[in-house]
Amino acid sequence: MSGQERTEAPTPQRRQELRQQGRVPRSVEVQNAAALLGAFLGFGIFWQQVLPLLRTVARDSFASLDRGELGPAELSGLAASWGVTFFRITLPVFATVWAAGMFAAFVQTGFLVTEGPLQPDLDRINPLKGLQRLFSPTALVELAKAVLKLGIVGFLAWSLVEARLGQFLTLPQLTLAASVALWGELALDVGIKSALCILAVAGLDYGYQRWSFERQVRMTRQEVRESLRQTEGDPQVRARLRAQARRYARGRMLQAVPSATVVVTNPVHLAVALAYRPGEMAAPRVVAKGERLLAQRIRAVAQEHRVPVVENPPLAWALHRGAQVGDYIPTALYQAVAEVLAFVLSLGASAAGHASPTAEERAPSRGADSGAQE
Repeated sequence: MSGQERTEAPTPQRRQELRQQGRVPRSVEVQNAAALLGAFLGFGIFWQQVLPLLRTVARDSFASLDRGELGPAELSGLAASWGVTFFRITLPVFATVWAAGMFAAFVQTGFLVTEGPLQPDLDRINPLKGLQRLFSPTALVELAKAVLKLGIVGFLAWSLVEARLGQFLTLPQLTLAASVALWGELALDVGIKSALCILAVAGLDYGYQRWSFERQVRMTRQEVRESLRQTEGDPQVRARLRAQARRYARGRMLQAVPSATVVVTNPVHLAVALAYRPGEMAAPRVVAKGERLLAQRIRAVAQEHRVPVVENPPLAWALHRGAQVGDYIPTALYQAVAEVLAFVLSLGASAAGHASPTAEERAPSRGADSGAQE
């Protein structure tokens, strides 16, 4: 049963499938709060242009009424004038609302275009499912959010009205334009501060939605294995391919050992084959290296092809750790390797007539040790 429990995080493939279906962690509250804030900010930015527009259209309308004739043409002109004014007032506000909502959606989900949410879902019209959603923990969370937002707006409205109570007592003494301006400032103040508080609550809701989404999309261990098998192939096949690649790499290294100039050994655990051709190479290059069994095979191939094998444990360890196959040796090891190569070349004449020219020789330890430690 433990293998069927949804305890595993979804794989990248599963997340991509959910994203294509439109199932991503997001909060509608964030978009609503951002749109509300955008509406009040847009109205606040263009508020100074609203009153002159309203004053102009009202003056023109009353001037038309004074002429005493209101035929179809006059009524059509008044309607067009009021329509253009309404459009000029609301268009900037709608633009800021749209921009704020799109920005909030992009921050939550990134660029996402999918037809998943448009697909018909019979569960949405199922009465039993509807009752389950109505009495689910999610419904309680939504109710708590609604009560919290209502309380925030009510508290802010009351506190701001109370702070400006003295100004409202002077309303009878103000002109119509001044009264409208006072009410407009109050509405903007309440709206912007309420939208900011609601946006903060929406941020908490987004955290909850993300946590809830991660719990809902968990996978069983079997589902994780199936997903990995689909994306990366069968683990056994991949293991065989890796083993085959390692064998191929070892084969290539062993083929390069006969062309080596010298093989430096540990002598039991490590073997590093170096190739150096004066005038062709800038520095000695590592053509093969290995540990334990592979080191034994490198030594065997070297002895078979009469490549000198030199025992120098510090230098062998330094070369094994400091250079990969195909790399030039580190500059810190130049002196130590140069001493080994000089030692091998000094044995060249005698090794040509030696009965066992591939037997391991011991290089001068002083120079090799000091070079490996540099």
